[in-house]
Amino acid sequence: MWMLLPVALLFSASLSAQSMACNDNVQVSVDPTPNGNCTVDLYADMVLEGTPTPNTSYLIEVLQGPNVLFSGVDVVSFSASNYLGQTLVTRVTNMNTGNKCWGSITIEDKAAPVIFCGETTISCTQDYNNVPYPDADDNCDLFPDVQLVGVTIDASTQCSPNGGYVTVQRGFIAIDASGNESAVCYDLIIIERPNNVDFPNDIIWECTQYASYPNITAAVALHPTVKALEVGINTIDASDITSASVLNNTGSGTTSNITGQYCNYNTSHSDQIISTCGTTFKIIRTWTVLDWCTNSIVTSNDSGEDNVQVIKVLDTTPPVVTRPPFTVSANVPGQHPNPCTSQDFLPPATVTDACNSWTVQIFTPVGEAIYVNGQNGANGGLIPSPGLSLGFHTITYQATDACNNITTLQVVIEVIDDIAPTPICDEITDVSVSSDGMAVVPAGVFDDGSFDNCGIDEFVARRMNGLCNGGFDDFGPTVTFCCSDVVNSPIMVVFRVIDDYGNFNDCMVEVNVNDKIPPVTTFCPGPQTISCEYYVDNLAAAINNGDYSVLAGYGTATFFDNCAVNINYNVTVNINSCQEGTIIRNWTANDDNPNNATASCTQTIFVQHVSDWVVEFPASITAECTDGALPDFGEPEI
Repeated sequence: MWMLLPVALLFSASLSAQSMACNDNVQVSVDPTPNGNCTVDLYADMVLEGTPTPNTSYLIEVLQGPNVLFSGVDVVSFSASNYLGQTLVTRVTNMNTGNKCWGSITIEDKAAPVIFCGETTISCTQDYNNVPYPDADDNCDLFPDVQLVGVTIDASTQCSPNGGYVTVQRGFIAIDASGNESAVCYDLIIIERPNNVDFPNDIIWECTQYASYPNITAAVALHPTVKALEVGINTIDASDITSASVLNNTGSGTTSNITGQYCNYNTSHSDQIISTCGTTFKIIRTWTVLDWCTNSIVTSNDSGEDNVQVIKVLDTTPPVVTRPPFTVSANVPGQHPNPCTSQDFLPPATVTDACNSWTVQIFTPVGEAIYVNGQNGANGGLIPSPGLSLGFHTITYQATDACNNITTLQVVIEVIDDIAPTPICDEITDVSVSSDGMAVVPAGVFDDGSFDNCGIDEFVARRMNGLCNGGFDDFGPTVTFCCSDVVNSPIMVVFRVIDDYGNFNDCMVEVNVNDKIPPVTTFCPGPQTISCEYYVDNLAAAINNGDYSVLAGYGTATFFDNCAVNINYNVTVNINSCQEGTIIRNWTANDDNPNNATASCTQTIFVQHVSDWVVEFPASITAECTDGALPDFGEPEI
């Protein structure tokens, strides 16, 4: 209602202007051409009342509410597919005077669709209901509704001797969105019956396919991918197909060209399964085909195919063998002039086979391995005598499955000496320091028959308690002992045997360090003689107090020892009351070895009495007593 009100008002205005008028409710039909464009060509004279003014151009506008949908000069063309059955406002403007009028149009589709029927030939294996409906075109409706209105089937020629067939006639109409309906058209379907039976070809599958998809041997139609491998009557080799979507949706074929409602054949089959090698087998499938038109059994066709199909499930894939390179030990000691060799264990390869059991053999440059299970290399084997020398060698692993598929893998191995020597120590070793107080002992001294499979390179040793100066003692060709070790004996030494390839092993040695060189006297002072007067005046007092340092002037004994020397010193005094006698000085020297001899020195100092004195007696005198007292007669003097 809201659209018509402004039209009426504007129309009244145009009448009052007495200039131009537009028609209301003009019925406009779309172009009937069946191209789906739904085109409307709207001219000025279709909208204006009366005849347009000559030599005048008109602007034609089509509106919906206030919005201009389409416009054009003298004619406006537009697709009306979205406006069918609707009433739209038109506005016409005289482009010379500017005068306008308003009207309305209703767009209608009165053209029926055009439908295209034809003839189709199909096989009797196909369902005629799957034959597509005919196409239909319309001027506005891109997808007019095509409807089946009738079916007529004629099977009278189904068993014709030169090629039977059945005809199916179908009637169709097409209706567009506006309800326009076409006339009925008829298509013809010819369903052909084959004269020859297409027996399925022989086919080959791989056992890996059958293991995952046992359906592949069923009497079911071939998947198109498999069917594409078919060439004439030749055997189909489908063993390379890996697609799950193919293998899961295929069989080994069937009499595919005679199965259908109008084929008039009956088909059955029987299977004979024959084992071949391992888990593989073949199926002898015999097809029995009855032709109902002739009441006869069909056993062959004109192409040379017969009714016996052979389905083979083969194992043509050899086992998969993997084994990374590895090393073995030179475990057979060398005996001059023969070097060390290896008769070590060869680990088994990893062998997998998707279908069958397998056996594996191991071959070396010196012969086939000695198998630990006594049969084959499934559990590995030993290198046979005389063994493999140090270095690189090629080992061949050969796996053979139950169908005689063979895989060989060559693995490069290295024979290495990774066996440590066997050290044998002289467990208790005696060492004596020399005159310089040291003993440098070659490491080989500690060996007591060490041996190695491939050869010893060197002996080294070290002290466990460090060097004589307290520093760390590293392995070296010699070990040094010193005088301090004599008192700390025994000294523990690590003896190491290193072979030609850097392998080593240790043992412990207990070293008794001895000092067998006794001290010697390097100076012993000779005897001395002193007078008793010198003794009394210079020595007696100190000696009587135990101070023998006053005797130092008479010399001191000296001693030498390769290690530490201990010197004992004592003095024996034998002086009589006449201050005459001897002073005996005695030195003894010993070292830390109680078994060594002691060095000594004895010096005697003789104290002699010297008679160099006289006695003077007083002279003889004659005296008289005076007052009863005797005179001084004097005394003897020394």
